Amino acid sequence: MSVPAEYRLILTTDTGSRLANPFNPIGSGFKATRKANTISPITVELPYDYDPHVFTVTVSHPIEYMIQVWRKADGGTMKLFNTYIITEFERHASPTPNGKVILGGWDMNLLLYRRIVAAYAASANARITDYADDMIKGLMTDAMSDVIEPVPTAGTRAWPNLTVAGDVSKGPSLTMDVPYEKLLTFSGGGAFKKIANASREAGTDLFFEVQPNLVEENSINFILNTFTTQIGQDLTDSITLSRENSTIENAVSRYSYGKAMNYIYAGGKGQDDKRTIKQAYDATEYGRGIWARSEGFKDVPSVDDDSLPAEADAHLQDSKRLVEFKGNIVDTAQIRYGRNYDFGDLVTAKAWGDQFDAMISAVTVGMRDGTDIVDVKCDYRL
Repeated sequence: MSVPAEYRLILTTDTGSRLANPFNPIGSGFKATRKANTISPITVELPYDYDPHVFTVTVSHPIEYMIQVWRKADGGTMKLFNTYIITEFERHASPTPNGKVILGGWDMNLLLYRRIVAAYAASANARITDYADDMIKGLMTDAMSDVIEPVPTAGTRAWPNLTVAGDVSKGPSLTMDVPYEKLLTFSGGGAFKKIANASREAGTDLFFEVQPNLVEENSINFILNTFTTQIGQDLTDSITLSRENSTIENAVSRYSYGKAMNYIYAGGKGQDDKRTIKQAYDATEYGRGIWARSEGFKDVPSVDDDSLPAEADAHLQDSKRLVEFKGNIVDTAQIRYGRNYDFGDLVTAKAWGDQFDAMISAVTVGMRDGTDIVDVKCDYRL
């Protein structure tokens, strides 16, 4: 029988100073997610008398707290699962007599939504040629600068508790135009996602994440980092998740290409027959049958000619036939999430004769009515 994980939730200020003692949310409910290249949510339900002095926030005077989620799997060690910015606060009159508080928020990738590429079109800070991973880091560095035109006229863009990892130049070389784009959006768009898509189309999986860097009892700081191939370790030789060894349930293996496109025309500057057109395509995909060729157009009239191929590649990657293997991972005595493998690790996944190298791309943990919730998804995409 699986032994439930142990949790510690720590409510802090926006600099990591603790507002209350850590608590194990057995008597309350919470659900926290961590997902690759995405802004991931958390919800926490608490009795209002849990620690009343903490909740000085009101609807008319919101305070941006943070919450750390720590988790210890059976046989493992207590580790920081993720950190979240609390952006939602609800006070409920029921259940009686004291009611409850519901906190909601997003992980630190929310910071990427809070910045744009604030640089003039065609400037060196908006039209960039660089390795894909270094390009993401450079845009993050620029997003914390007050000296890039147009300079801010109020406040500062600097984040003193966030640094950017050093360049490692492991991605493909790209040229991109990204003026005034969000770094990341809730819908899965933005400059960072566009760069990651173009990188993948060029042959290199690319991931990015704002992660805790140094965590102390009353302080925390973060780092923006990038990863190629996978976020964590390559465990394909030691960890196999399959229906046969009872570590996967609700397995799904599917392909879908009804709305896929495999030949993209991207239109840049100019008009009519003077307009610059670049083409990106997947010959294997459009060669699958006599009807298989599926075309699309990407309209980017402000993009420089040098950046147009990467725009076409990114759109092609975003429009490809879906080949997917995923499932809910089940802990066993031999293989347990948080002890033998973790978020971002690359594992071997098997089902119905198919075998994939699959990254642990999304994890949701939590508790409800004293029951441990763990939803782990491994994902392979073409």
